[in-house]
Amino acid sequence: ASNKEYVADTRSFIAATEEAGIPAAICSCLPENLDSAARTMMIEGGIAPLQGIQVALNALANAATHGMRRDRVLSGRDDVVLALPTPLGFSGATQVLDEWQGKQRLQAAGIAVPQGVLAEAEDASDAAHRIGFPVAVKMVSAGLPHKTEAGALKIGLCSAEEVSAAVASIRDAVQKYAPDAATSTFLIERMIQDPVAEILLGVSHDPQFGQAMVLASGGTLVELVRDPKTILLPTDRSTVADALSALRVSTLLDGYRGRSGCDRERVVDCILKVARFAESIRDELVELDINPLMILPTGAVAVDTLFRVAASKNRSESN
Repeated sequence: ASNKEYVADTRSFIAATEEAGIPAAICSCLPENLDSAARTMMIEGGIAPLQGIQVALNALANAATHGMRRDRVLSGRDDVVLALPTPLGFSGATQVLDEWQGKQRLQAAGIAVPQGVLAEAEDASDAAHRIGFPVAVKMVSAGLPHKTEAGALKIGLCSAEEVSAAVASIRDAVQKYAPDAATSTFLIERMIQDPVAEILLGVSHDPQFGQAMVLASGGTLVELVRDPKTILLPTDRSTVADALSALRVSTLLDGYRGRSGCDRERVVDCILKVARFAESIRDELVELDINPLMILPTGAVAVDTLFRVAASKNRSESN
């Protein structure tokens, strides 16, 4: 078609959509066919110019999702927070909380963590006896955010002798891996037995969008499955439930091949508690990773955590 015919078609389409009172878009499968003059005419006529089939399909899908979400919010079916916070910027130094400090903060926010105690190396076996076997033993140090790589973690220990040997092994491994991070303090935790499933739950800060939460199949599956779902915070119950259902590990939550399932509502409760907690400390939280969040028949437990915050003197003011 000639340029005049194209312009005439566009004007007719604008008139028709105005008369019908419906939103409309024009998609060009060859993006170069929509020049700036054509785009301006469409926009002034209330038509969305879309360039490229894949981009157009993505835009329409996102518009439909936004429309359904808007309907839910306006109907009052979701307990969503309508006032979005202004994204913060962080600059300067950050600090990693050691695992004990991080878990104490999670527990204070109502998020379950394994039963555990701090103990010096010579008292670790007695502490394990008090908690009850099997236990996990971890060196407590802010300089060891990734304990497995440093050899700072031993799990499935079933006797005082195994705990003593684990403490000695951990001290040797950390001295070789990161001697400046070595301490004499250990976290002794009761092992969580037979979880229904494991997921990864992370909250990070994006300078443009603010806080974002990621859910994914976790534990040993995190690198194999790679199915992350991202949720912008603040969020609502139905969005979290939908993201949880979209994970591949979701099949296990209802019971698989005779295995026990879980109470999904309690899992969603736990994820929402993490989201609310992250929002409450948004002016200092740089990164929070829980992997795994072990799903049990009656709830969820944050087993391993990484907690990074901005040093207060280096935190920039909100935009």
